[in-house]
Amino acid sequence: MRTTQEEPGEGHRPGSLDGPAVVAHTTEDDQHPEVRQAAQAHAKEHGCVLILFAADVASWLSEPMPNQWASEGEADRFGDRLSADDLDFLGRSALAEQVRESHRGGIKTSAWLPKDKGVEALADYASSQGAHVVFVPESLASIDKLGPLLEADAAAPDGRRTQPSLRVVMEPDPTRS
Repeated sequence: MRTTQEEPGEGHRPGSLDGPAVVAHTTEDDQHPEVRQAAQAHAKEHGCVLILFAADVASWLSEPMPNQWASEGEADRFGDRLSADDLDFLGRSALAEQVRESHRGGIKTSAWLPKDKGVEALADYASSQGAHVVFVPESLASIDKLGPLLEADAAAPDGRRTQPSLRVVMEPDPTRS
């Protein structure tokens, strides 16, 4: 339990994480730093907010975020872009450090802890955040499903485009030959 740190949401101005978004598929143990680094470079170059999508936190046994059964008001305490202080409060210090590292590089950065697994959750979140690009590891299983999901999210039921399509950037694993 935190005793000296700020309460979640107090570590940043409410609007400071707003703006055009870039989403990067990441893991708490930073299995694919090349994905995060490529997304950081893009966000810095284009003045975007980088959102680290922690794909490995979803679990069948528990939710990574407070839910309706948490203490009163706990579920409403967090937005859909989490600061490093929010992540620390939620017990995700490794991910908080990735956010802080990016901040030290001059990039507005937040993270998200999805409750669902898979590329569907990534596509839904990226679309809901108005992201224009999603960075993923080339080795991601079911990567072939991500593009069509993002295209579908960008279209209205009648087939007309409601938002620009999201671009997917696949980063190769530098340890593979």
